[in-house]
Amino acid sequence: MTLAPPPPISRNDTRRLEREAGIEFVDGRIVEKPSSMESSRIAATINRLLGNEAAKSKSADVFERVAYPNTRSVSVYRADGTTALLHEEDEITGESALPGFRCKVGEFFAASTRRS
Repeated sequence: MTLAPPPPISRNDTRRLEREAGIEFVDGRIVEKPSSMESSRIAATINRLLGNEAAKSKSADVFERVAYPNTRSVSVYRADGTTALLHEEDEITGESALPGFRCKVGEFFAASTRRS
């Protein structure tokens, strides 16, 4: 069985991925950009907010989230395969993984010094 190659990525998609996903394309290969102090602060804030709630509820369940500092948005990936893209003014919750957790997505970026 032969698989068809994936379709080429458009120039706009390439720029969006470089801007939002923390990657860049070098000689046709995807290369992860180094983490900045800003992204480290954002990750620490997210971990603190989620960790505080996990400690209170004694929950060890986890859900995957990816933060995009440039757009001040967060993607949530659930175990059932569904996803959500939330923006700065949206409320993010822990859903069934962390039922007591809720905050505005903007709180994740409160320590960030740069705004788009």
